[in-house]
Amino acid sequence: MDECSGSVDDSETTVGESGSGSGVPTMVTLDVHPRDNLVGELENLGSALEDMGLSITLFVPAVLLAVPGVTRALTDLRAANHEIGCHGLTHDAEDSYAHLPENEQRQRLTEATRIIEDGINAKVDLFRAPVFRLSAATLRVLDELGYRADTSVPSTRLSILSSDMWNLGYLRAPRRPYHPAADNAFRTGTLPIWEVPVSCYAIPFTVSFLQVFGARAMQRYLSALVAEGRRTGKPVVYMAHPEDFFPSDVVHPRMKLRPRHFLPSKTHGFAVRYAFGERDERKIYDLNTGFVAGLTADLRLAPTTLGDYVDSLNV
Repeated sequence: MDECSGSVDDSETTVGESGSGSGVPTMVTLDVHPRDNLVGELENLGSALEDMGLSITLFVPAVLLAVPGVTRALTDLRAANHEIGCHGLTHDAEDSYAHLPENEQRQRLTEATRIIEDGINAKVDLFRAPVFRLSAATLRVLDELGYRADTSVPSTRLSILSSDMWNLGYLRAPRRPYHPAADNAFRTGTLPIWEVPVSCYAIPFTVSFLQVFGARAMQRYLSALVAEGRRTGKPVVYMAHPEDFFPSDVVHPRMKLRPRHFLPSKTHGFAVRYAFGERDERKIYDLNTGFVAGLTADLRLAPTTLGDYVDSLNV
């Protein structure tokens, strides 16, 4: 494989145990967050994905549908065969599904689902928890609400490198999609909802890894995931954001480190890790769009959406 272009030789393609004759199922998932130019970024996303010939799954905090223009942009994306899922109600420090009591989770998730469904006039049954934080109660409530799938568990993630640094469940979680236990989000069980883990080897397979370690390291990461997918049937799940497809000229100032950034916090873990991120949004755009375009051309992969993939599991 050419690590820069993402192209592969035809001889590399095989039929994985997932049953797909065209490669390892691969999902591009985007988490939507508050942004000054969010509407413009969502509008640009549709044309960028059309140029790539790619359908994706977006996860949206319900509160953002109150921003003028967001509901229309999401409706347009859905009309273009992209999926809209729920990313919690408010995506703030209070919207932490790893810690909230079950009754409050039920209230928040019921309200969030209603807001998004009313806004886009369609059923919402795909979920990702804000900052990947969830609990068994989250999955029980989602199942009650008729959700088909969650994708919040980065299996084998080193929690110390995350905002949820005390959660050891990630390390023990199954790597392949699974039905979770009613009392443990990180164990197999009998809940009908599917947990489709985010691809992860210690550090999740996301745009953050790409911008910190670069394109070559990301291609090596992808090759390892493809090898695993061929061997076990595990899909590839990549996470980015709409702004990573927008050619912005914004350059953020470098983080000024303070002693508190080296101390763990309940909401952000070790904040010093944010200092390693790329500050130039145009560079992130170049890295992300080059990488995602390579995914669509990679003959080892079978691009799909989360909803379509889950449908294939239920056949």
